[in-house]
Amino acid sequence: MDFRSFQTRAAEALKRGSSVLLHAPTGIGKSVGSALGFTQALPKNPADTPRNPLLGTRLLHVLPMRALASSVAKDIAGLLEQQGFGEMYRPAIHHGQQQESEIFAERVGVTTIDQYLAGFAGAPLSFSSRSGHAVAGAVVASYSVFDEVHLLGPERGLPLLYAVLQQRRRWGLLSTVMTATLPKSVRDFLVEQVGLEPVELTYADIQARDGWREVTLSLEEIEEPAERVLEEFKAHGRVIAFVNTVEAAIELYRQLQAKLGPEDGELFLVHSNFAPSHRKALEERLLEVFGRGSTARAVCVLTQVGEAGINISAPVVLSELAPIDSLIQRAGRCARFDTQPEGRFVVYRPRRERSHTPYSEDLVKRTEVALHNRGDGFRLDWTAENELVDEVLDAYYAHFIRGETVSRKDAEIKKAKKGERGELPQPAPKTKSITIADALGLLDQTFHSRSADVLEGTLREINNVQVVVVSEPPRNAAGAEIVGAEGTENLSEFERYLDQQNRLKPYQRDTLESIPVSYGRFARRLEEQDLWELKLVKEEEHDKPLYVLQRAERVRSNRTYLLTQADAGYSPTVGLSFGEVDYVEPVHGLITPVVPRDGEQDQPPKHNFQSWREHCSRVYRAVDAMLKSKYLAWILHIAKQMQARGVLESAEQFAQTLESMIRLAALLHDVGKLSRGWQREIGWREGTGEEFWAKSKEGVEVGELPPHAFHALPVLRYLFRKLGVVDEQGKVDRLAELIALAAARHHSLGNPDGTLQWPPFELHAGVLEEIRQLLQDELGEDSEPIRALITPELFDHINDDSTYKLEKGKHTYVLDTPSPSEDYYPFYVLANRMIKVGDWEASGEREVELCR
Repeated sequence: MDFRSFQTRAAEALKRGSSVLLHAPTGIGKSVGSALGFTQALPKNPADTPRNPLLGTRLLHVLPMRALASSVAKDIAGLLEQQGFGEMYRPAIHHGQQQESEIFAERVGVTTIDQYLAGFAGAPLSFSSRSGHAVAGAVVASYSVFDEVHLLGPERGLPLLYAVLQQRRRWGLLSTVMTATLPKSVRDFLVEQVGLEPVELTYADIQARDGWREVTLSLEEIEEPAERVLEEFKAHGRVIAFVNTVEAAIELYRQLQAKLGPEDGELFLVHSNFAPSHRKALEERLLEVFGRGSTARAVCVLTQVGEAGINISAPVVLSELAPIDSLIQRAGRCARFDTQPEGRFVVYRPRRERSHTPYSEDLVKRTEVALHNRGDGFRLDWTAENELVDEVLDAYYAHFIRGETVSRKDAEIKKAKKGERGELPQPAPKTKSITIADALGLLDQTFHSRSADVLEGTLREINNVQVVVVSEPPRNAAGAEIVGAEGTENLSEFERYLDQQNRLKPYQRDTLESIPVSYGRFARRLEEQDLWELKLVKEEEHDKPLYVLQRAERVRSNRTYLLTQADAGYSPTVGLSFGEVDYVEPVHGLITPVVPRDGEQDQPPKHNFQSWREHCSRVYRAVDAMLKSKYLAWILHIAKQMQARGVLESAEQFAQTLESMIRLAALLHDVGKLSRGWQREIGWREGTGEEFWAKSKEGVEVGELPPHAFHALPVLRYLFRKLGVVDEQGKVDRLAELIALAAARHHSLGNPDGTLQWPPFELHAGVLEEIRQLLQDELGEDSEPIRALITPELFDHINDDSTYKLEKGKHTYVLDTPSPSEDYYPFYVLANRMIKVGDWEASGEREVELCR
């Protein structure tokens, strides 16, 4: 396959070890350009080592909004197929509504910036909190592409992007920032401060789009948008109309619906507030009707979800006035295909109060003046796009990336007249920005709190809540949790349905589809109302996650709330609306969709008994495979960056020591299971001659097992100290403590303040020999120094009250855990990922780390 110059130059820069800033217009192939080097580094066989581990281990393509994920995943899948990989490396989409990924274990992940940032900081939004630091390990060990992520809001997005890029640069990790709409000053700043290698388009690259395409932009006064859409539709047969808010889009759709019949052509409404199954069907039909080669007569009303990622085109595109970067993205849907090279892009100011919403009023005003200054109708090519972006956005973005203060003029914007050049109003953002230092602090704070609430508060306006619409309100007036209790006859139909679902095994349950709604839109309308929150929780007294319905104290991002038909409605054609909607027959008391379970999933998971030594050996071998295939290369590379900064004397020696510690941690991660109390509870019986158990036997009823994972911390600290992994004061080295912590946290992270607690270890006959035999089996002669340390003294150390304070029957230890700004952070999260994934693979007898 022939690639464009900018695509091959981006790939070559990555292969040289340079991170890239790829500057190119919409619709020209930036996604392919950012992924090409990755596909060239992939192994032909998934089990083999990548040709370049730092580039070919894992690709995370990061987006500003969910709506773009499917299209980007499709583009990358197409490239992989063209490169001869077929279905071998299928991209996984992961965001708040579509969660295909398993802790970013796939070779290719397409995600959103909020998911990426929270994962980077060890507090993932859409994965179990127990997997948090393993997700951070995947984010660190990835080639990361940041695709127009500043569109989430430059006030917060740019400093956070810069903070992440700076940390990745410190560790020598490859990244690409791709953009069509960052002003030159910001691009130059990222090149200078983060060391990105700029990749610009050649004349031939530009001609690949602008050589045949001619789109004229005009700024007009439009009194009745619906009438203008109908006029253009009558003349051209295909029109796309962009509207800034969901409410306004629904209103325009209703006006057009009243005047267009089925015989005239198809009418579409697309916004973000649709259920996943309906949204997918809608976009598939939209691609058929507005895609390449189609001549069908149709009108489509779109919000921001259509600005990028949907490969559709029309000869006429109308758009409400918006910031210039959004307008350029929208114009990319005009005359997009060479089968129809000419098009008109018409921009108008909507006639409603707060017409700039949801955008910055400053940016909308600056855009309007800049367009007025261009005069009546001008060609919107790559040169004009860049000039407009720099003119409108440069001074505004300077606030957030350079920390500059731009003064505000009190004079109101002069009304620009034809042929008269207006002065752009000075930017004065109302949204509070954060400094780059603040951004680093946010990531650290998120890590230590183990909650994405800190980031959610910062990114709130781009985060969503999820909504489920029911036919009647819950009748459980006390707001008590529903956990399958008796007496369901007085509950609503939906409450009875939840009760029925709670009685099923998780693999037997239906899927309740929820509707994403922007936090701002939802909170403005409903924050003062009494709301019900729907959660799926795992509690200790139950053997499975249960649906819980309870009163919500406040509106929080990424939570699911219940609305009744008195509050909102839903239909497959209009989506979620707080106004008039088409009638939908409830199913199980739900207006929003329910996807029935697949009958093939009714079989329970296979029971998997394992002896303790067998299980630990499997974990060790899984970790060994991960180290050899890729992670040793990552460890050594990051260590070399530290050596270059003077933090380490020898990267090679450091990497060898770290490798040895990780291997020992993997072997002994489950040492706590050998305690007599734990063995007794799982069903093992003394005096039978059986090996110690790690997994229960089929048919053996097991109660609540005592904690076991945190015993690994004192065991490994003791062994590392005796083996000489100590600092200048003779204490266990900081890195050694972190590797011990990574192993101890393979199930749970412990208390938010860093406190780990474990019951006293009950040493009994056979335990010492069991551990020694495991070490001999896997390490051979190299195990001799360690085997000599497996004595009763080791277990005296675990139970030592002076080192590990005993409170309420549990030993306690507080360890200062690392955070994203610390040099050792990548080693800690990589070790935690390998041991956690190895444990999952050994327990489930299946491969989890697909990018191995």
